[in-house]
Amino acid sequence: MSIKDFQKSLDLSDDIQNRDFSYSKDGFVESLNTKGGAIDVRDIRKELGLKVIKSERFKADVTGDSVKFSGIGYGHGVGMSQWGAEGMAEKGFNYKEIISFYYPGTAIERIRR
Repeated sequence: MSIKDFQKSLDLSDDIQNRDFSYSKDGFVESLNTKGGAIDVRDIRKELGLKVIKSERFKADVTGDSVKFSGIGYGHGVGMSQWGAEGMAEKGFNYKEIISFYYPGTAIERIRR
């Protein structure tokens, strides 16, 4: 994406550089630090478009007059697709089967108090 399009999408006049991005311990963008304050990763994704930045787990690389985004997954990065789970439910899978599909080895138990 061009820097100009990126700035326009986030309503920024700041020059953007790699050092303006803050990263989590996992190496993914947490926020963009601007003169007006930090912009959270969820807001960056929302403003750029959920189909442009498909997951909150992405990296940004500013090179020349563009920003390159690379990431993994689609959504919030927790491992379960709401559309996939819904599709499984429509095919007759129960909640235990769906949870086991997305999170192998997970045990679902009743907790008594």
